[in-house]
Amino acid sequence: MVFHNGQFTSKQQIRSFIRTTVLIVFILLMLFVGAVIREFGYDVTFPYIYRFLIMLVAVGVYAFYTYTIITKKYFYIYVTDEDKTHLVFRFYHIKPFGKKHMTYKIPLIAFHSFKIEENQGQKQLVLFQKMKNNKIAKYAPISISSLSKDEIITLTEALQQYSIISKQ
Repeated sequence: MVFHNGQFTSKQQIRSFIRTTVLIVFILLMLFVGAVIREFGYDVTFPYIYRFLIMLVAVGVYAFYTYTIITKKYFYIYVTDEDKTHLVFRFYHIKPFGKKHMTYKIPLIAFHSFKIEENQGQKQLVLFQKMKNNKIAKYAPISISSLSKDEIITLTEALQQYSIISKQ
């Protein structure tokens, strides 16, 4: 079993690249707007203070939009059981900078259960592992807000196959 949301991640990265490119082109256009207008035969002056304010508003809108994307906690998630002895969860936050790659490697015989909970409007996957002393360890939640409903169902069905609770 291999599960990942690479298509969503790729789309988000392309959108981020396009937003950044549009912002840079807009700023360059604002810097050289006078020359561009004169090139088309018009004699209009556009004061620098107005250009600066328009660029400031554009950067502010870009920063606000980027901030809202970061706070949505979209994660790239890759789940596999390739070695047939462990469930491996690899994930990282989809943001333009400061990515921290995480991996959870849980032995199949110790994978106790999982649950999907909602915290502040964000869906999270919580994993549980049965330890040698029969206690249950809880892993830090993984945000699954980047997954569609169908992907969540697919992931849930796949994890239920390995859960100790569902085998009982």
